[in-house]
Amino acid sequence: MNFSLKWRAIILTSLVMVGLAGTFTLFSYQNLSEQFTSAQRASYSKRIEDINMALDRSFNDLQKIASIVASSNNLGQALKSRNYSFVDQTLHSQWPTLQIEVGIESLSVLNMEGQSVSTFGNPQEGIPGDSMRAWEQNVILDEMPAKTLICTDVCRQYIAVPVLEDGESVGIVVVTSSMIDVILYTNKSSGGDVALLINGGEAGSRSHYLPSWKSSIIALTNEKKELPLIRKAARSNSLESMTSRSVRLDLDHGNYEIFAMPLESFQSSGDVSHLLLISDITPQVKGIMENTRSTFIIAVLGWLVAEIFIFMILWKPMARLRHLSGVLPSLALGEFDRVRRKTKVKDKKWKDEIDVLDKAAFDLAGQLENLEDKVSARDQELSERLRELAREKDFIGGLLDNAHVLILTHDRHGNITLVNRHAQEVMGKQRTLKGASFEQVFNLRMRSAIRLSGGTRQQESTIRTHGGADIIVAWVHAPLEPDANEATFISVGLDITARKQAEKRLAWLANRDPLTELYNRRFFENKLKSVMGDKNNKGGVLYLDLDQFKDVNELGGHHSGDQLLKLVAQALIEEVGDKDVVARQGGDEFSILLENASVDDACHMASRVSRKLENIVFYENGRRHRAMASIGVALYPAHGTDHVKLMANADFAMYKAKEASGNKWYLIPDEYDTSELQERVYWQDEIRRALSEKRFELAVQPIASIEMNTIQHYEVLLRMRDEHGKLAMPGLFIPAAERSGLIVEVDRWVLNESLDLLKKLQDQSVNLAVNISGTTLQDESFRAFVEQALSSRSLDPARLILEVTETAAVTDFSTANNLLKGVQALGCKIALDDFGVGFSSFHYLGQMPSDYIKIDGSFVSTMLESQENRLVVKAIADVAKGFGKKVIAEFVSDPLILESLKGLNVDYAQGYYIGLPVRPEEAFSMLKESRDA
Repeated sequence: MNFSLKWRAIILTSLVMVGLAGTFTLFSYQNLSEQFTSAQRASYSKRIEDINMALDRSFNDLQKIASIVASSNNLGQALKSRNYSFVDQTLHSQWPTLQIEVGIESLSVLNMEGQSVSTFGNPQEGIPGDSMRAWEQNVILDEMPAKTLICTDVCRQYIAVPVLEDGESVGIVVVTSSMIDVILYTNKSSGGDVALLINGGEAGSRSHYLPSWKSSIIALTNEKKELPLIRKAARSNSLESMTSRSVRLDLDHGNYEIFAMPLESFQSSGDVSHLLLISDITPQVKGIMENTRSTFIIAVLGWLVAEIFIFMILWKPMARLRHLSGVLPSLALGEFDRVRRKTKVKDKKWKDEIDVLDKAAFDLAGQLENLEDKVSARDQELSERLRELAREKDFIGGLLDNAHVLILTHDRHGNITLVNRHAQEVMGKQRTLKGASFEQVFNLRMRSAIRLSGGTRQQESTIRTHGGADIIVAWVHAPLEPDANEATFISVGLDITARKQAEKRLAWLANRDPLTELYNRRFFENKLKSVMGDKNNKGGVLYLDLDQFKDVNELGGHHSGDQLLKLVAQALIEEVGDKDVVARQGGDEFSILLENASVDDACHMASRVSRKLENIVFYENGRRHRAMASIGVALYPAHGTDHVKLMANADFAMYKAKEASGNKWYLIPDEYDTSELQERVYWQDEIRRALSEKRFELAVQPIASIEMNTIQHYEVLLRMRDEHGKLAMPGLFIPAAERSGLIVEVDRWVLNESLDLLKKLQDQSVNLAVNISGTTLQDESFRAFVEQALSSRSLDPARLILEVTETAAVTDFSTANNLLKGVQALGCKIALDDFGVGFSSFHYLGQMPSDYIKIDGSFVSTMLESQENRLVVKAIADVAKGFGKKVIAEFVSDPLILESLKGLNVDYAQGYYIGLPVRPEEAFSMLKESRDA
């Protein structure tokens, strides 16, 4: 059944108009009531503000008075010196003025212990002692003025100010005043009555007691009129509700309003007191009711007139609305074309709302059609984005679970909110980490460290795993919300225990010999230099060289040699103890520093060490080996005032002991032939000056391919010019360089110069072979030196061949083997020089890293006269070929030897017949031409 919108509109508008009339009337009444309520609220706010201001002024005036009293002349000094009688005398003269003219009720002075030292006036009764003492103690501790309001039978304002002496608090002054003046001021300024209400008390102890509020009225401006009103309010309302809104009451045909103002902001403790603000609102209520009746009559008359006009106006527009209502449902069905056809959009000068609806329906059809297309496209885009987010979530989840690092997040309180699988496994699967304190679980103070370090978010901490092991973790922290003041952090931790242990091991190895774990040569020299730096110190040095150690290496292999070195090191530690320094100088040489030792002490120690070493016997591969050593003894400062000269004397003494058939010790006598020693010192000084004055020179000797008859590479040889310009051969200065340790610096000079030469020859296919001493083979930093030297010149490492003698390589096989492998890993080539002179050459051939084998020249030079030597050359070449190494024959001095080598598997030849050692400028024409230019 259809019910015309026209009639429904008329009926509904009638109902609406009636409702509007009633609503308007009600609204008018409520509006007037609200305006009155607002006015009353504003009035109460103003009265409360006035009361607060009055109380504040009263407190401020009271504080000024207290401050004047506190700053009284010599009051602070008297309190500080505990001259309380002076305090009492000082205030006694001021009290009458304060009591009569200012209205002060009481005045008290307390010392720093909170004890009252002087009191004037009548203290307020009924105050809980503990709360008062606590308030006074807070003032003493804070050293700041404080105020409070305390109500018992009366209400008083309290002010306490500190008494200062020399910038230090020595006590406090407490001043009180009654609230009566504030109440009278409120009554006079507002025109309304005021009552002061105190919580607590009993009906018999106070007059005007209100049982329902458990409070008593202690002050009232109009008792006869307002007391019955307050009692009525107390029976029907709670005191708490009246503090947030006023209460209206009818009494004796009059209307009244009561509002309770709490005084808790002025009270530091105890029961809260209230001021009751009472207003007579009878005239205002009567005015509101008269205005409401007039409004209702006017509204009813307006409804009747409006209903007639509405009927006349709505007749034609309703017909147009019926047409539009039949078209609009097509929008919901998506029939946008039909809506556009049926909608009558006319171009009128004056348009009404229905015209606007027609135009809106027409436009809406087009917009909804476009929106439907966009929604469809957006739906597809969102679906694709959701799939991408799902993939990213799976990726991040897999990363968190599979990453071998500790990943955690923790909130601004430091509590863990997320833990990855590895972190849970490290701390134990049974342990609950979520919700625990991150800093306590992982033993670090992250947030305080970030603040103290200026934002650094990297830390290390030691944590104990579920297995009981301690690990070191390096943490990196990052805020998940960088802009937040207290951000949530993500912390990523990496176990660096192995790295820390390696660093500690490296620091230990810097001063230790890795094989014997004794101190190394560098540490010994630094220690000796430090001890001899003090001219008052005296002591000695024992320099040991193992006898026949080479035989042990060659007969028993490098394992036997290493075992012997360890046994010797252990024996020296046992004999010498911890008080003196025992070091391995390198190879089979050891040294002992005896501090504060006399000649007898040094000789006695040398004898003990010699006997100790004689007792070392061990078996390896069925062979019996013994430890014997030649020991040189030198004393400081008798045999040297610096560490270089002292070590040279100790080395000299060691060789003297070795000359006496070995297994002996030798002390340099007070008078001895120093020519040999002077020669050693001379060559050491010459080497140092030659290095600083650049008096070393290079020479190169060609090495030829026997099959191709071409020069393949050159061996670099060293020469030195003395101070007169005369050329010195290596045999004169190399032994001194090796004994003094200067050979390491010489080796590096030769290597640098050789690489500079290679740089100049980079356009020619020339390789250079550089000799390296046995001392350098024990220098663990040599590999890094070679790598840096090659990279700084951008040279191909394959063009550099490092030559080491077989004897030097096997003296400390483990160290030399590791170093040569490291250099070979860089791409350099290795050549074993003087091969064949040892007893166990073939034993080391497969173990020592090498690319070339250089047969010792003693076999090659005599192979035409000695069939045995020819067989040795052939055997070495055949075995080397079996290991895939190239073979070089030294000392090829004539064409017959060269011809004889062709059938013996020898690849290269070197000797005077191939070419003499010459300066690089003579060997390489390019260098000569560039120098001439």
